[in-house]
Amino acid sequence: MTGVGPEGTGAGGSRMRLVIIGRRYPSDGVAAYTRQLEAHWRQLGAHVSVIHLGSADDGLPGDHVLPVWWRSPTYALPGPGSGRRLRRLLQLLKPDLVHAQLAMSPLDLQLPAICREGGWPLLGTMHTGWNRHRDRAGRAAQWLYRRYAPAVNRFQRVIVTGDAQRQAFLDAGVAPFRLALVPFGVDTQRYSPMHRPPRFDDPLRVTYLGRMAEDKGVAELVAAFQAVAPPNLVLTMAGDGPLRKRLEAATVAQPTIEWRGWGRDLAAKAALWRESDVVILPSWQEGLNVCLLEGMASGCMPVVTDVGAHREVVHGCGLAVNPTKLTEGLTEALQWLGGHYREIGGLGLKARTRIVEGYSQEQHWEGLMGVVEPLLLT
Repeated sequence: MTGVGPEGTGAGGSRMRLVIIGRRYPSDGVAAYTRQLEAHWRQLGAHVSVIHLGSADDGLPGDHVLPVWWRSPTYALPGPGSGRRLRRLLQLLKPDLVHAQLAMSPLDLQLPAICREGGWPLLGTMHTGWNRHRDRAGRAAQWLYRRYAPAVNRFQRVIVTGDAQRQAFLDAGVAPFRLALVPFGVDTQRYSPMHRPPRFDDPLRVTYLGRMAEDKGVAELVAAFQAVAPPNLVLTMAGDGPLRKRLEAATVAQPTIEWRGWGRDLAAKAALWRESDVVILPSWQEGLNVCLLEGMASGCMPVVTDVGAHREVVHGCGLAVNPTKLTEGLTEALQWLGGHYREIGGLGLKARTRIVEGYSQEQHWEGLMGVVEPLLLT
């Protein structure tokens, strides 16, 4: 294989063989990106195989599964023999490129040696979030980036989604040429304020969409909203996870907090963002959250924690909260929203412009292809 053509073929006309090492479960940003990669390359005519950790029930027909001994929502410990099975699968599939989603399991650290033995170019995309602060989440993120740095230096390239991630790896000793900055992107036609319902004197909607888990800061968000109780705002909590039942039960008497399910249907998700005025993301750590980009593309003003790439994304059109004082910061942000609600629409339009100009789906695929094509020339 000496390159990739417009229909997923090499310069010699052979069909490109791609292996994606990703996640099918739980349904999160990595699982969603795995699906998007799969669809993108198949649309180009490539032969795509997906390897994931879990069980056969987690995946789709045709997937290749590596057994798991233990897993959390964000990381997994592979079962006995998973490394040998991964090596045999790659020998069977004979890929022109292996694209690993990071960081998912200790197998990530074995991939450079496995792929070097087989002569397969290895590309990574770093999904695990970054936090520069000296809190618990920050120390954990900083340790993981240092732990992964030696392996990243043995990948052909690793994609990062923001300047903060890139600098974290550089500080950990990764060579600059190993890193490629390619932000995630969203469909700016699907996620658009074009059909946004008119606002008169209705309360403005502040929406969180994602996992209801401790690391997402949802408990602090609900506590802050209850403390402020702004009469001109409604908080919509969309998603599911281990904290949902407890938080929902604790707010049953608060009509300005509403709870919705995942809404995996893309049309329903786009409709939710068009109904919203503010997208809020109070996570303790992130890389670049796609739900944030979807909300901004739909004309929502962003409120985020200062983690990952989010400060650079929302600069000039939103608020960034210090995650080390999360409840206090969210309380101040909600008070600001309640007192400046007439300014929110204009900031939402600025947010939309930011996504169209720098974070569209087309820009992401173009950037990805710019990274992939040189790897296929080797």
